[in-house]
Amino acid sequence: MQRDKHRRRAIVGLNVDSVGDVSEPHRPFRLFYGPLSAPTFAWAVAAMVGDLLREGGRGAYHLESLYQPPVADDMIADPNCGTPTLWLGRGKDSVGYHSSRDTPAICDGASLRANCLLAAAWAYACASLDDRLARGVVAPAVRWIDEHILPAAGEDALRLRRWAAGRMLRDLGRWDVPSAAYEPQASRYCPADAGPLDGLTDSGPRLVRRTWGTSTFETLPPERSRQFSRWSLPQAVALYWNHGRLPLAAVERLTLAECGSLPEGGIMPLAEACIEARLADWA
Repeated sequence: MQRDKHRRRAIVGLNVDSVGDVSEPHRPFRLFYGPLSAPTFAWAVAAMVGDLLREGGRGAYHLESLYQPPVADDMIADPNCGTPTLWLGRGKDSVGYHSSRDTPAICDGASLRANCLLAAAWAYACASLDDRLARGVVAPAVRWIDEHILPAAGEDALRLRRWAAGRMLRDLGRWDVPSAAYEPQASRYCPADAGPLDGLTDSGPRLVRRTWGTSTFETLPPERSRQFSRWSLPQAVALYWNHGRLPLAAVERLTLAECGSLPEGGIMPLAEACIEARLADWA
């Protein structure tokens, strides 16, 4: 993924991590989707495949969809990388997670089969998306979008999620699916030429990142980097919205709309730390 000419050939990505644990109703596996700056139709495809597996499992396989901006191995979803991505797994509460216990002996066969089927079916569907298949799955995808993408608190948050919903459907254009297959549904959410929020300022300082992915700030002195964390969701969201085209004031508003909070200290200290760590330049 470090070579631009190769990564631009990638359509979508799926990070499969910690998928061998027992599937339980109170501890389901999760499909994490985000950030809203990089929406993709593949989110809905994975969720629909997961629903079919859950129904076919007759209570033996449990899965839920959950919004979470990528801060780990799914960070290729960063728009500066350009590979919209999901994460299938459970994370740090999985048995044997990143420890010496993490061996095949503790894996559950039924969970591995279900999660492998999900990943394989999702990959096949994404590789096979054409006009015929798209027309067959747009309606259930819209139902998933209405349930999982649209709910929001606040005018900006709702507007942003409606923009992301429209972009998810229009993402089918990357598969050369004719717009007639999705535009009537996409236009329900927002016009094709709409920006993520109305009235975003076009003035003020702008940051141009040199790198993509979550930032560790490990080149800064410990006392300087302590307030920043690669696991900070607002920090990740702010950096993902900072593609080098938006001023910091617009990035701040988008970050608040997406996750409801800002990085500790606000946008400017984060930007200054990026400059100091040589992760970005002022435009």
